[in-house]
Amino acid sequence: MNCAIFLSPSEDKILLDSDMLDSKIDFISHLWRSDIFDREHINTYYKSMIKNILDNKDSTLLSQIYGTKLFNDKIQKSLACCAMQSSVIESIRRYSGTAFLALDFESLSIREQEFLLDNVYIFSNLFGIIKAGDKIPHYKLKQNTKFNNLSLKEIYKPFVNHKNIFNQIDFIIDLRASVYQQIFPIDKEHVSFQFLKNGKVISHYSKLYRGRILRYIAKHHSRLTDIHAVISLLKENSELEYISTNKSTLYFEVKS
Repeated sequence: MNCAIFLSPSEDKILLDSDMLDSKIDFISHLWRSDIFDREHINTYYKSMIKNILDNKDSTLLSQIYGTKLFNDKIQKSLACCAMQSSVIESIRRYSGTAFLALDFESLSIREQEFLLDNVYIFSNLFGIIKAGDKIPHYKLKQNTKFNNLSLKEIYKPFVNHKNIFNQIDFIIDLRASVYQQIFPIDKEHVSFQFLKNGKVISHYSKLYRGRILRYIAKHHSRLTDIHAVISLLKENSELEYISTNKSTLYFEVKS
């Protein structure tokens, strides 16, 4: 059985010393399904907006794309790296937000890492759907930007129009936030999650539990034979208390 794991990105990303180098790299053509999706025009447009911010100290444009109007040293360095795109690492290593910290990818075994690199699909705010093993540069684009061609609706339009890209996948484990579930709905067998604390749905800390579930799945990936095995496996997770299933959504009460 072939499974796919859908995962949200994070706005926080690791910034490497090599990201400051001035060099030319071709990473776009090596992203997942580059034979179908033309990401180059979006990326070129994005870099032109970053250059505009740097050249003109445009705080309004910075706010639209970055979500802040502060031109401090950290932001300046990040902008410079976004403009250069001079160094790439696997996307699952590039992102450094709450879910990715909870996953702690580097502490997993080689076999567990390889499973994630091959089976996780990350819903990037800039590059669309990419695989965890796809190598990407440093970038920052806030999730809910409405700026021209950089909105999620525009970036994901070609992916929505080519849903057959997942025809060979038997089932999907959906660990995305609701905004990505709405922009790219799943039309095949899948399971998604809701986390509750004292009976109330939590949102902010759900990223933490998505990361922990992904780690748990990586450690037990040999048991992912079908969607029923996935559900049985997750019910055994001692960090979560299974409550109920509503259609394809599992509800868990978190314990800490």
